[in-house]
Amino acid sequence: MNKFLWTIVMIGGLLMTGCGNQIPSDIIQPDKMEEVLYDYHLSTSMATELNSEDNYKKISYRNYVFQKHQITEAEFDSSMVWYTRNTDKLSEIYLNLNERFNKQKNQLKMVLDARQDTEYVSQPGDTVDVWHYGNLYWMGKSALNNQLTFEILPDSNFHQKDAFLWKANFEFLTSGTATMGMNVMFDNDSLIGESCSITQSGEGSLYLHTDSAYQIKSINGFIYISGDSLQSPQVLVHDLSLTRYHFKADSTDNQELVQVTDSIQ
Repeated sequence: MNKFLWTIVMIGGLLMTGCGNQIPSDIIQPDKMEEVLYDYHLSTSMATELNSEDNYKKISYRNYVFQKHQITEAEFDSSMVWYTRNTDKLSEIYLNLNERFNKQKNQLKMVLDARQDTEYVSQPGDTVDVWHYGNLYWMGKSALNNQLTFEILPDSNFHQKDAFLWKANFEFLTSGTATMGMNVMFDNDSLIGESCSITQSGEGSLYLHTDSAYQIKSINGFIYISGDSLQSPQVLVHDLSLTRYHFKADSTDNQELVQVTDSIQ
């Protein structure tokens, strides 16, 4: 990824710069170009991890980026040509990207620390995303990649009667089924759980309100991919979040929880 980034910048430095030039209307504008390049380099990084048998997925990764941002490959290529000739604009974009990639690296370290039983403490607050696993997964029907599991242990920022909303977005779910399941276990070993099946691309979500006098012991869940044995489904799962809501007893300030519940039902 880094080689690709710096190659573009170095090539651009050898070309005529266009400081102060207006960006043509047929060129992808800087804010959007930053988002496109962010996803493009993530997909490129994922593609480098594939073995030769899965080379066909590289095209799917790249096409997903163009589809997500509603652009064509030709529009992307022509815009990159313009930006490499206007390195002041390109440099601004890559300064922002570098900051975002560094932030992502720190988040990845946090995930690895959590998996190595290093203490992870969630942020305080009434509404907080406590998801600290990955945000992009390529899943299929193979036993090697047909399931995603997680377990989050509570800390001092978790309260009794907290509510949890788990969300995930699914792309390329044209065959097969994605099943989401989430459980909350309490310190008396009782649990509550919900599950749902997703059969087409879009967002899946599960909501649990822990209306119990017992302390939360863990929150765990899974995504499982299944499908027709003659057609192996390939699903991109992204933008995962697990939002924790503090429920205020005997309060009229729980409107947000009511709205969340209503939106799922």
